[in-house]
Amino acid sequence: MTGPGVTAERMEELLRPLITTLEDLNIQYTKVVRHFPSHFDEYIRNVRPNPGWHRAIWRKVRDTHAGILKGSRSLQSSSDVPCYRLIPRSVVRANDIALTSAYRNIVNNGGSLCIVGLNPAKAVAGDEYNSVKPAQRETLLDTDITTPWNFTAPWVEMQANADKMTSVFIPMLKELTRGSWTYVDEADFQDPDHKENYYSENYERLLEVKDKYDLEHLFYAFTAVGSEYWAPQED
Repeated sequence: MTGPGVTAERMEELLRPLITTLEDLNIQYTKVVRHFPSHFDEYIRNVRPNPGWHRAIWRKVRDTHAGILKGSRSLQSSSDVPCYRLIPRSVVRANDIALTSAYRNIVNNGGSLCIVGLNPAKAVAGDEYNSVKPAQRETLLDTDITTPWNFTAPWVEMQANADKMTSVFIPMLKELTRGSWTYVDEADFQDPDHKENYYSENYERLLEVKDKYDLEHLFYAFTAVGSEYWAPQED
């Protein structure tokens, strides 16, 4: 949890109800509260990878000639397949029981969750005209679902994990969050509704820009704008 302009003492107060609940439920936890003079200092301490991480990644690529390396700091042979879904504040307020049930079903069936609480209210962020998605302005929970991917396991097993994300886990949240979007940078690469979930009402305008500057549709990605102009082959 990050609190801009919040003192360590105030953060302790904000966390107290959560800590009390965890203790009442006999749930083990580790709590560390730190104050940083700036966001940069906090980023360096809490977010930025180890300085040697990138060098180690490239050594791994060089030594193994691997074509695919997902961002695993441990540099083990396993990683994950991620997918995000933006959960609006309205869903949490009106349908929190169903949302909690969906979260439990995902975890109980082999998925993992990382949930980030957001507060992009106008009172906090203002009402600037920019490229932020409308759905992001209404988001309370940025939900990241992952399924495991082991580079040494049989491909068919790992593909089954990825398919479970597409056909089981994500539909649970889509059903509860109709009209919401997906965080494109780590969305489900197999999403059959990627036009709607990635770009929504912006798609046609983005396609106009694509058609204007890339007449031959030379630049291609599987779920990018204009991907319908190409069809992947089995090989």
